[in-house]
Amino acid sequence: MGSSEAFTVEVTASDLPESVISRFSHRPSAETRFALTVEPVLSEAERFEALRRDVQEGLDASAAGRVVDGDVVFARLRAKFPAA
Repeated sequence: MGSSEAFTVEVTASDLPESVISRFSHRPSAETRFALTVEPVLSEAERFEALRRDVQEGLDASAAGRVVDGDVVFARLRAKFPAA
């Protein structure tokens, strides 16, 4: 199997398979452009294992002291996105 990373490409409606086109309520014109993201489909067990790894990574970071106080995080977010 090739790469398991997701990637996004631009395609026209004419490049899409009928199984995708048929999902639209109104058929798009052939030149309509779409961003199409392709990623592997994971089983429930694979998704659970990925979640378990991510949680463990966070716990390990916390145990190692690689944390930032929540007030600091939100202050940074407010500064970065003042209109939000």
